[in-house]
Amino acid sequence: MADCIRDIVIKRTVQKIKKDNDISTKTEGLLLQACDLLTITTVASKPQQLIDMNKDPLTDTDIETHDVDLGWRKIGRTYGSPWMKVSVKDYHHQISPHFSADILGEDDLFTKYTFFEKFIGAALRNTLLFPMKDTVVYTDSDEILRDVKLGEGQAQPKSYNTNFDMQSDESFSRIFFYGMGATLLVAQDNLEATRTNLGPFVVDIPLQDLTVRPGFRKYGCRIHFSKDQIVTGIHDYALNKTMKPGDDGWDQAKWLSKGNLFFFFSAR
Repeated sequence: MADCIRDIVIKRTVQKIKKDNDISTKTEGLLLQACDLLTITTVASKPQQLIDMNKDPLTDTDIETHDVDLGWRKIGRTYGSPWMKVSVKDYHHQISPHFSADILGEDDLFTKYTFFEKFIGAALRNTLLFPMKDTVVYTDSDEILRDVKLGEGQAQPKSYNTNFDMQSDESFSRIFFYGMGATLLVAQDNLEATRTNLGPFVVDIPLQDLTVRPGFRKYGCRIHFSKDQIVTGIHDYALNKTMKPGDDGWDQAKWLSKGNLFFFFSAR
């Protein structure tokens, strides 16, 4: 019964999104495939709120620290007055049976939660209202982001970069020569015969034996670069396939590489 009600709410919400944003039939289909009430509800309500916030964004001057003690309170008003340790309210969130998180009830950025905020937080964590359900939806286009106002210059602020877009082959290559990927980059002196046309530089991230959740792409890739520091090929260990610029699946291979890099860099 609960699933039927959720399905009806999802369809009605997607209809509202379509009416408010004039989304394409393709985007409508992708949203319905997601079939997750929290995702659909967020897409329906948050983008316009973020757009309005970006019109007058907060700055560092909006952060007030003088009223936040974070566990210490000054006794007296003079310069040399002592400090006394006091208790700090924290909130414990059991995310899953194997993972929990504790957050402070008040800090430099967040004040004490109001009753309404506590109520909304409890509702969002309710697995009956918003069950934890993985759904994998693939798309090769950012059309869906533009349709629901989540694209750059909409809910996402405009980038201050003018020559680095994180999408082109040139920008992708810069991550490995002038960014975090440089720590993994090596030059091959003796190239294997099958790789001689892929260039002298390589980044090898053999994580293909790691277990991932059902529906998610497996880790593991090897990235090749020319002597001019431009990506020439990406080998997907899980598929045992090497893709080159222009091949079907090239953009997905670059996403795989970036995901491997960010994960491996953080783990190290």
